Amino acid sequence: MFFPLSDILSFLVINTLFLSSSCICKKVNNKTIKIVIDGEKFDYPTNAIPVIVLACNRVTVSKCLDSLIKYRPSIARFPIIVSQDGFHHMTTKVIQSYQNDIHFMQQPDQSIISVHSNESSKHIGYYKIARHYKWVLNKVFTEFKFNTAIIIEDDLEIAPDLFEYFLGTYPLLIRDPTLWCISAWNDNGKYPNLLIPIRQNFFTGLTSFLD
Repeated sequence: MFFPLSDILSFLVINTLFLSSSCICKKVNNKTIKIVIDGEKFDYPTNAIPVIVLACNRVTVSKCLDSLIKYRPSIARFPIIVSQDGFHHMTTKVIQSYQNDIHFMQQPDQSIISVHSNESSKHIGYYKIARHYKWVLNKVFTEFKFNTAIIIEDDLEIAPDLFEYFLGTYPLLIRDPTLWCISAWNDNGKYPNLLIPIRQNFFTGLTSFLD
């Protein structure tokens, strides 16, 4: 299933999530999940949760990858897939230096996005990000058939307890059909409520857990 570009744009620009869990999840009954990246085959258990790092032209993606590799509790349970939008050479070189710890793929569509007004042209960067999101979500859920994924942008360094947090909230995501994602980024966090989960329709799109 493919996501309409307008839906993804709404998700990114307005920060409100319109995608339902049924749209981004495909359950499988196989004992393993088989994926192919650049012709190489990999097998993962059906409970694997890939960590998708969205990259573009920041060579500092290394800080994000270092923290993910350091704190992930299991390589098999949490495979890291870096998806780069574009072909920025120095960033590609940095990502490829982690080839023993990650999977790497590049979003191939670099065509010029047509806009019809000056106002729309201001958001061309968001349109490109939306195209990248659409491509990588279809890869992860439709082609690779993972059930769940963690999405992280390349300029973030994770907290040591990120994986513990997501594993602890995972049952909520599975049991509640009205819960579309869980975020580890709280724009509204204020003392003394920093550790209190808040259910809301505001979505940051920065560090997210999707099912």
